Amino acid sequence: MKLVHFVGANGVPFRVYNPMLRHLEQQGFQVKGHDLFEQIRGKSDWHDMISHYSGEVRSSSQGASEVVGVGHSFGGGVVMCAAARSPKLFDKVVIFDPPMFSLPKRVAFAALLKYAPHLAPRAFPPLQATLRKQSEWESRDHAAEYLRKRGLFKGMHPEVFEAFLEHGLRPKRESSEAQSETEEGGNNGPEGGATASSAGGGSSVELTFSPELEARLFETCPMDVP
Repeated sequence: MKLVHFVGANGVPFRVYNPMLRHLEQQGFQVKGHDLFEQIRGKSDWHDMISHYSGEVRSSSQGASEVVGVGHSFGGGVVMCAAARSPKLFDKVVIFDPPMFSLPKRVAFAALLKYAPHLAPRAFPPLQATLRKQSEWESRDHAAEYLRKRGLFKGMHPEVFEAFLEHGLRPKRESSEAQSETEEGGNNGPEGGATASSAGGGSSVELTFSPELEARLFETCPMDVP
C-alpha cells in the first residue's frame, strides 16, 4: 500500500482538493487528508500542530510500503517541518508553494509581532488581505457569484471551484455559537460538520475557516524550524 498524507493551504479544507486527490488514487495511492486548523487554537506557534500531524502520520502508516507527505502552501510548510523534525517519517515529500522566508525576514517579522503587532498587516500583505476578506454571504449562490470574480478563483478549475463551495463554506452560525466553538476548540472542519450544500442555495453561508483563524496561522509561522 502506497500512502499519501496531504495537507492543503491556509483556510482551505483538504476536501477542496478532491479532484486532484482522485488522480492520486487512480495511480494506486491511498490518500489521507488532514485538516489541522484546530491544532492552532490558543497556541503560540505551529509546534503542537506539527506534532499532531506527525502523530497521525505514524499511527495510520503501519504496513504501508511507501509513505509520501504532500502539502500545498501552508500544508507544504507543515509537511516540510514534520519531515525536518523526523527524517524517517516519510519516504518522499512533495511540497508546492510553501511559505518559505529567509532567517532575517522571519526574525524581523517575529519582532514586529511582539513589539508592534498593529503594523504586521502592513509588513505582510497576505495577512492584510486575509483580515479584509469577506467571510459571509446571503446564500451559497451569492457566494459563488462573488467568489468566481475574485483573485485565485478566477482561474480555478470548475470542479475545484465546486468543491470549494461544497467544503470551503458552511451554514452561517449564530455569533454566540461561533464564540463557544472558538473557545472550546470544536470541530471547525468539514469532517462531522455541515457543508454549504446542506444549507441549500438560499440560506446564509460563511467560510468554513474564519479569516481570524487564517490570520492566526500567518502570525504564528514558525521562527525556529523544525
